[in-house]
Amino acid sequence: MIVSGILVMTAPARQPAVCRTLAALPWAEVHQQDATGRMIVTVEAETSDQGLERLKTLKGLPGVLSAEMVIHCFEDEVVESPQPGATVDTLNSEEAGGARRSYFSRLKALGNY
Repeated sequence: MIVSGILVMTAPARQPAVCRTLAALPWAEVHQQDATGRMIVTVEAETSDQGLERLKTLKGLPGVLSAEMVIHCFEDEVVESPQPGATVDTLNSEEAGGARRSYFSRLKALGNY
């Protein structure tokens, strides 16, 4: 399974209608929204192509101004949030799970840690 985090923007007046439309989609879930029309939505898909098609569907919904993918995780790459105070060395250690270690190693290589 693939899970994508998508930032959806809508006009504040259209937000309730867009939320109802999103709630009717079995593969999408609104997790958070604010008064400015921003919503955080997760989308589940079986393949990357299906995930992209679902993103296109979100972009085409009435009232949606924009929908942009923020994160895209494959099931075997989903990792738990690190414990407060965890260090980069701990996350990159052999004791850390393989997916967790590779995730933080990639972040480190990109200069994010």
